[in-house]
Order: sequence, then C-alpha cells, then structure tokens
Amino acid sequence: MFVADYSDPNSGIYLVDPADPTKATQFFAGTRDGNGVFTNNGVNVGASTAGISIYKEGAESKLVVYNEDFGSSLGNILIYNIGQEDGSIVKTWEGAPNEVYGKGSNLAGLVNKNGQPILTDHGFFVSTLRYAGGNNSYATSARYYNFNEECEFSTHYDAFAPYVNGSNDGAMALSNDQKYLVLQDDASQFVVFECAWDSVGKLNIKYVQSFKHELSVVYQLSFDYAGQLVAMGPSHIAKYTMPTADNSLVIPARTALADAQPIPSGVEDVVKNAVLDLNAPMYDVLGRLVDKTYRGIVIQNGQAYLLR
Repeated sequence: MFVADYSDPNSGIYLVDPADPTKATQFFAGTRDGNGVFTNNGVNVGASTAGISIYKEGAESKLVVYNEDFGSSLGNILIYNIGQEDGSIVKTWEGAPNEVYGKGSNLAGLVNKNGQPILTDHGFFVSTLRYAGGNNSYATSARYYNFNEECEFSTHYDAFAPYVNGSNDGAMALSNDQKYLVLQDDASQFVVFECAWDSVGKLNIKYVQSFKHELSVVYQLSFDYAGQLVAMGPSHIAKYTMPTADNSLVIPARTALADAQPIPSGVEDVVKNAVLDLNAPMYDVLGRLVDKTYRGIVIQNGQAYLLR
C-alpha cells in the first residue's frame, strides 16, 4: 500500500507491505532537500505529500497526489501513471509527474496543507482541513476542478454552505461508481452529495443528506467494494451502509471462476453468459486477490465462477 508523509525530513510516499509494516521503501527516486522536495537528474520528482488516492486499477492505475509544498514549481495536484501494460504497478518513480495542476501557484481555495485528492474522468475533487466555521471562499472544505483548472463545485457556494461547517482532517471519499461524494464535517457528521456529469463532462452535484457518527476523529474515508463507507481514525476502523430509501443493502460479489463452471441453482442464471478472464484480476469470497492457480469460488466483475 502507498502511505503519504508531509513532514519535510521524511517527506514523500512510501510503499508498505501490510503483512510487515516495518518494511517500507520510498516511491520517489532522487535526493531530498531541506524542504522535502525530491530531485533526480535535475528534475523535480515529488515532495512532502499531504494526501494520496488511487484512480482505476491495473494498466490504467494512476497515483493522485496532493502536494504539501504550495507555491513551488511542482504544483498542487500531481498525477503519476503508475499502471504498466502488463497490469503491474510502478514502485519507484524517477522522473517528473505525468500531469501537474496548480503549477507555481495555489488552486483557489487550497490554502491548507492537509487534504485529500480524488481523480475522476473529467477532473478532481480536493478537500482541505477546515475546523468549525472555516469553510469559506478563501479556504474551502472541498472543491472540484476540471482539467482546465476551472472550479465547478465548492462547499462555500450558497447552495452547499448551510450543510458544511468545516471538514475535520479533510476526510473525503467518492463511491466506486462516482455517484456519491462524502465529506467529514466538523460537526461529527458525514455530508453526502450526489454527483453526475453531463455529456460534455461538466459536474452536476447536489446535497443529499447528513448523518451523525460516534467517532472522535476521522482521518480518512473510503468506499469498499460492497459500497460501504469506511471511516479510519487513530485507533478504529468503522463501516457505514449508505442510507437508501428502502433501508436495504446489496453486497456484490467482488470477482472470479477458473474452469468457468456456473455455480448451481440460484446463481446459475446470473453467470451462465459470463466468461472468466484468467489473466484479469479475480478474488476469492473474502475479497482477497487470487490468480488462475486458485481452486474454488472466485469473483470477477461482479460475477461468480468455480475454478477447479
């Protein structure tokens, strides 16, 4: 997994093995200066990193970075195309980022150095840490920019400001289908927005609801593969089912089946027309990544198969 560090002496992004967190390697190649900036062969590679996220998977994977060193030549939002043709992930980056936004100056409203970036097909969301009463035009809890750096959404706009008092630790998440944006408000509640993009890629967003939680601190938010909201703090991980009109929850299968034999009875009709790709990611029933040598039920693209 990728872990961000915005302290200048230990700046950068680390690759950590969850099975042994004591072992970590630096993603940025080169030499770190006193401001936390990495330079390699005369090129700025990366720097102190406030927040990161991963966009897509496999060969399309991109590492999205919220740069802590504002006003530098690096820019505010940096994107690294870490996916390779064979589906593997680049573990050391030696050159400049593939894309840079806000180069040489801050994107409007991003004046706090602690936040979360989230990439979409048409632009990116960025949150910042804002305490109670801190969501305003100068320093905003969350914004959305298209790739021309034009702001299409800000939580300080009149339509949204009544629902957002701040943004505790800048925690924010976008659902896997890019439909729901959730922001951690300062008032111990999650604020939910519904997102859609029109035919030209312009964001249409509306407030949906807010709901309270019992957590003292939320550092990060994310959605799991079942569409549940995961909240992480210094000593806890909590899951929330997104509220629905009928108060129901459907947990989809995560992935895969080898011999591609349909599972009998009730599931058979669902998978009878599906074709398993043995070279694509597949998962067991616990959501763990497996390969074609695995035997048992696997899930791929929401369909179940039996490998034997």
